[in-house]
Amino acid sequence: MTREEAIQELRSAMDRILGLMYYGSGDEAISDAMYDVLTHNHRTCQQRFVSNIVQVLLRYADEHHDLRNEAAVRLCGIIRAAVERSRYWSQRGLPYY
Repeated sequence: MTREEAIQELRSAMDRILGLMYYGSGDEAISDAMYDVLTHNHRTCQQRFVSNIVQVLLRYADEHHDLRNEAAVRLCGIIRAAVERSRYWSQRGLPYY
């Protein structure tokens, strides 16, 4: 699989995941399932996943919002402020060992 094919597969998977999450907003079972899958993967994959999610959250802090996503956007701004103070974060994300 090429990088471009992998990126397209990721986009499709993310779209499917978000579609499934739409019907379970705030459902603890969703975060439990995500946590279970994450913690049962290779530790390097865990770090890459968290790094990419944080990068998404940092960008989302600047997203246009209305009442439907205002709390999420504002929370991402708080997360961004905390991440920018962290000694673990660089412009490229978290380190991989």
